[in-house]
This record gives sequence, structure tokens and C-alpha cells, in this order.
Amino acid sequence: RAALPCGASSASALPAPEYAHRPFLVASLAMATLVGFVLGIHVPLGRLLDIGSPTRTIDLVHAHGLVQLLGFAGLFIAGVSLRLMPRFAGSRVVPQALVAPTLWLIVTGLVLRAIVLPWLSGDAHAAVLVASSFALQCGGACFGFVVLGTLAGEARRFDASSLAFVLGASQLFVAMTVATFGVIR
Repeated sequence: RAALPCGASSASALPAPEYAHRPFLVASLAMATLVGFVLGIHVPLGRLLDIGSPTRTIDLVHAHGLVQLLGFAGLFIAGVSLRLMPRFAGSRVVPQALVAPTLWLIVTGLVLRAIVLPWLSGDAHAAVLVASSFALQCGGACFGFVVLGTLAGEARRFDASSLAFVLGASQLFVAMTVATFGVIR
């Protein structure tokens, strides 16, 4: 643990809440280019050159769609929400402690699904599929708690934009819950 300058508290060592959106935007672009784009090139080339397993191709196509939808668009929207929501509500991001777990749970779930899952079979495949879905669902729940905490805590106003943030976070959680139950079946 690094020593803090004289007079600095441990809270000042954390990134400022107004920058909470930046890791989401960086992760969004990284997921799109390093995972989504690579899968988008790999799958058609594999089919064209008749290499790889057809069962893996299904997992790779599914992973590509999920990474583009949740990894690129989802993380980007979450990042923009973390930037705009406090400004619209006249508040700050609360609870700040759930922001990092939101990002890492979603990224972990997507990486498990896109990079690990296609190369497994049998029980290991099923276990990683459930683990990735559960990580995504927990990330969606964390984001929902951040949205509700930010808008319900010290917000000066609750208007149509606040309702849009709450509905978006709720829909994300419901979609991830349905997907998790679909995996468990």
C-alpha cells in the first residue's frame, strides 16, 4: 500500500466520482475492438476456410453478438449514464463502491463467454456458461443499485430523464435474469 501525502485521506486516493464513466468507455471500446471485431473476422473466415468445429462456431457467433451488444453498446451506455445521470439529477454517483464491480462483473462475464467458453465441452462448458451468465446478472444488478442509489439518494429532482435511467437499468437486469434462467434450464 502506497503512502499518502501529508494531509491526504484514503478517499482522495480513489478516482473522483466525476470520472467514473471513463473506465466504462475504455472497456467498451476494448471489448468492441479486441474481442468483438476479432470474433467478427474469425467466424466468417473459419466458415469460409472450413476450419474449426461447427459446435464452437455456434458459441463464437453467440459470443460475438453478446460482446457487441453488452460489451460495446451496453458498457458505452452505462458509461454515458454514469456521466449524465448525476448531472440531470443534481446528485453524485452513489454508491461509488459498486461502480468498479459493475464494470468488472460485466467484463468478466463477457470474457468467459467469448474467450473461454468456445474451447470447453461437457460439464466444464455448462459450468462456465452458468458462471458467465451469473457474472453478467450480478453486474446488471450492481448497475441497477448504482442508478437507484444515485437517483433516490440525494437527487434534487426526479424527472423523465431519471425515469429513463431507472427503466433502462431495470430492463438490463430483467434481460440478464431471463438469460441466466435460460442458461440454467
